[in-house]
Amino acid sequence: MHRPGYSPRSFRDGVDKHALELRGIRATALQFAAGTRDTHHALVCLAGMGANGRSFISLRPLAREWLVLPLNTPADTPPEVDPLKYLVDAVEEFIEHEHLEKPVLLGSSFGGAAAAMLALRRPQKIRALILANPALSHRLIPIAFPGFIDLLEAPEPLAWLMAPLAAEVMGGFKLARDARQELVHESRKFRPAELKRRLAALIRLDLLPELHRLAVPTLWIHGTRDWLVRCKRAKAAAARIPGARFTAIRGAGHLPYLSHPAQFNAEVEQFLEGL
Repeated sequence: MHRPGYSPRSFRDGVDKHALELRGIRATALQFAAGTRDTHHALVCLAGMGANGRSFISLRPLAREWLVLPLNTPADTPPEVDPLKYLVDAVEEFIEHEHLEKPVLLGSSFGGAAAAMLALRRPQKIRALILANPALSHRLIPIAFPGFIDLLEAPEPLAWLMAPLAAEVMGGFKLARDARQELVHESRKFRPAELKRRLAALIRLDLLPELHRLAVPTLWIHGTRDWLVRCKRAKAAAARIPGARFTAIRGAGHLPYLSHPAQFNAEVEQFLEGL
């Protein structure tokens, strides 16, 4: 039996981590211990808000051929900096710091927005883009209106108690026990005020008019039961990206790589082989 709030062993074993500073703030990069070290085949993974790089543990099979690097950015960003802009700048600095030669970016939700923004900013430095239920515009999120973020002003103890429900909404009700526990464990590290700042950044975001400028190969994977970014809207958005491939995973929620890892990995592997 796991201790309450304790990260499951399945999300810790076989994972190396090293600390670094990104934009002057302490961060952590993760890597599979038994994986390749080839920096010419790097896959940088960016989690959504309230999640941690360890949520990408299901990508372990890809580490045989690709240097899978889940990135843990701080749970608190500087108050004077837009959280989304901070993440984009931090990822660019990470790529330079690790001497990665044109990595593939895999971004989920909030991380997907950052990945797309960096690909738009530095297409010459990015090999390809994999978007997992990305939140690229407030127009894709039915609940994205200014009044909603006031709900995140909950006191810390209430937010702590609500974490299991949030994990169910994000991951879906078929999420494995360890995966659900990991989401709860990590989401409790974020203060409601920081989550509010990140949601506010998404409400200000609209990349839809810019998607036609994405000049890198793109795979968009989306769960059909995503309550936050509806699949139908996502498919229409993906059609704006030149040559993008859109794949829907039936029954998956907002985090298909956690709830349906075999299908998700198969799609990603096929895409990477095509590169």
